[in-house]
Amino acid sequence: MGFIYKIEIGENLYIGSTKYKYLCDRQYIHNYKLKNGCQYNLYRFCREKKVEKIICELIETVEDSELRILEQEYINKLQPTLNSQKAYRTEEEYKEQMRLINKKYSQKKSNCPICDKLMLKRNIKRHINTFHKIDN
Repeated sequence: MGFIYKIEIGENLYIGSTKYKYLCDRQYIHNYKLKNGCQYNLYRFCREKKVEKIICELIETVEDSELRILEQEYINKLQPTLNSQKAYRTEEEYKEQMRLINKKYSQKKSNCPICDKLMLKRNIKRHINTFHKIDN
């Protein structure tokens, strides 16, 4: 069993889910992260608003296998302002996200540590082996 819960900070809302046996255990983790400087949207917002304790309110108890899907349905329905990412992605959404991450990485540039020539980061090792005759 799992829980879908909400956290309300004034007009702002966060929707979450947990597989912890008790919802208070998840609430404890949220408060620990709040006090210890975690930089997710929820915690930054709480610190800005001088919130000292996060309270998790139960929305629904569900089977583990449906937890993320139902959490995402609540996110879609309630449009919370403090969630920073989706709870559930379809396979197509996941593949698109990975494609964008790979595209971004493949276009990163860096300088050769030997000759300082600017090039795609993925080509530096080949450049060193070819032009500087250094084997790794």
